[in-house]
Amino acid sequence: MESFAGSFAAYAKDRRIEGEQASTSVSAVLKEHSSILSMLGDNRHQLAELDAALADAGDEAMTRLEEDRDFMLTQRRSLMEKLSGL
Repeated sequence: MESFAGSFAAYAKDRRIEGEQASTSVSAVLKEHSSILSMLGDNRHQLAELDAALADAGDEAMTRLEEDRDFMLTQRRSLMEKLSGL
């Protein structure tokens, strides 16, 4: 009987540990998801600022701003891929 009680206690402990790990894993995924959404919001804001600057830019600044915009779009695609992978 003691052996059964010991086995059951070990089983219960293992299930509790698995539950805690699953909870921690879900929490980490949600934090990463939230972080990516925040970065996408920042990226969207920066792209809007670049688009406004492009509308008023001269030829010299236009090239630099277009390079910045391409970089921001690449970052956005990367973040979207990370988000869809979660």
